[in-house]
Amino acid sequence: MTNQQKDQLLSFAKTLIGKPYKYGAALEEAPDFFDCSLFTQHIFNHVGITLPRSSILQAGEGVLVERLKNLDVGDLIFFHGTIGHYNEKFPEGIGHVSLYVGNGKVIINGINPDFI
Repeated sequence: MTNQQKDQLLSFAKTLIGKPYKYGAALEEAPDFFDCSLFTQHIFNHVGITLPRSSILQAGEGVLVERLKNLDVGDLIFFHGTIGHYNEKFPEGIGHVSLYVGNGKVIINGINPDFI
């Protein structure tokens, strides 16, 4: 991803802060409602990058980095959860995804950035 795409990604993501969360939100519900993976799919699509719809499929597209090290602005961070999706690559499941915005902060489904 280029630096210009990263800047656009973060700027666009910040405009969506405060949008309501809806588990399993459908594509046609954006930008009024999001679940975590629809949020990341929507903002990446805005900068011309196509992501799969679900968090586990998005995780499968990426490159694993050492836990919370070597993160770059625009990276996606995936979490285990009690509700999630499971497959052979992620047998413990993926329950949530968030966007790393730098300086130890993430945007979680349009919620104000928080420290990780």
